Amino acid sequence: MRKDPHPWSGISPELFIYLSAIGAIARRFHSLGRDESTYMAAGGGGSTALQVQAQRNDLRSRAGRLKELVSQYQVSPPGAVRETGDALAPANHFRTLARVYQLSALLELYRMFPELDQQDDSASGSWLSPHEAALEEGVEHEH
Repeated sequence: MRKDPHPWSGISPELFIYLSAIGAIARRFHSLGRDESTYMAAGGGGSTALQVQAQRNDLRSRAGRLKELVSQYQVSPPGAVRETGDALAPANHFRTLARVYQLSALLELYRMFPELDQQDDSASGSWLSPHEAALEEGVEHEH
């Protein structure tokens, strides 16, 4: 089945939804940091600190699920995306764009929760982190 890229984003709705969810997690993650700093500066602690930690754990759990979904996302194979008819926007550019969005989503997750990347490192035994290996694979594949 041939797919048309979304005319505005150039990527599939599935990947766009993942990016949106990651953006929501990032906003909440950074908001928690500001809230905690403000509260601690005012001499707080105790139960609020536990609530912040519980919220961070929830975000980490959600981020882990999203990481799995984004990692499993399959960029359309060559020929699966219909040609646009625009010489400046060939179908292979949309495949590259989808891969860039996928790697950017993973990078944002790893930036907020570095332990998500470290879990993969220990399982693979590779000296490259998963996103570094994916970048290298993408670069080699494009050339």
